[in-house]
Amino acid sequence: MKMVRVLDENPVGRGTTLVVETHNSKKVWAINCWNAPKKLEFTIESENEDLAYGFGISLNTQENELEILLNVESSYRGFLRHLAPILIWKQKRYSRRLLNSFVQQLQSSTG
Repeated sequence: MKMVRVLDENPVGRGTTLVVETHNSKKVWAINCWNAPKKLEFTIESENEDLAYGFGISLNTQENELEILLNVESSYRGFLRHLAPILIWKQKRYSRRLLNSFVQQLQSSTG
């Protein structure tokens, strides 16, 4: 991700909208579920596609590990329906990069 900017002036939480810029796109994400630090869900809607990202976070105290789960849902309308297999493949690649970025951010913030 290149940049994330909060559009709302209120504290970040459910209903907050963000602008997420990557090297080749700029999309508006909405926080759909905010149950920090356990669950965070985003929705991204556009004319021909809907995406949802859900992060689940839990601490495994026996193993002293943080477990992160990423769920992704996508649906396509109009002409994008015909490209769905390719778009799903691209979405899987992007989701892996997103999860890796999230993990790296957590690692760098915890030292």
